[in-house]
Amino acid sequence: MRYRVGSWRLWLQKEEVEEAMSRVTDGATLRQQRIVDLVAMLRASQGATTLEIQGFMLARHGLKFDTTSGYIREMHLSGLITEDQGKWILTKKLDRLYGSMKK
Repeated sequence: MRYRVGSWRLWLQKEEVEEAMSRVTDGATLRQQRIVDLVAMLRASQGATTLEIQGFMLARHGLKFDTTSGYIREMHLSGLITEDQGKWILTKKLDRLYGSMKK
């Protein structure tokens, strides 16, 4: 069976539609994965500048710099990251949080 998608003259097989729909996730799941990737990047690099984080998130998730800046601001306000000599680093609060989640 073939489906017409929008006003375009694009036709997809039923299997293609089902596969695409199975990849759709909600906003919270996407946001969580992005934050986990940001934390992993900071942990691996032992800190990064705002521009380095923005470049990583652009390359990894296609995020605009403003969106990434919002993530950085929220993580800083919540005490998960802090700035040290121009680089964002993970706080002990984040390590405690992840440690309690693993148990």
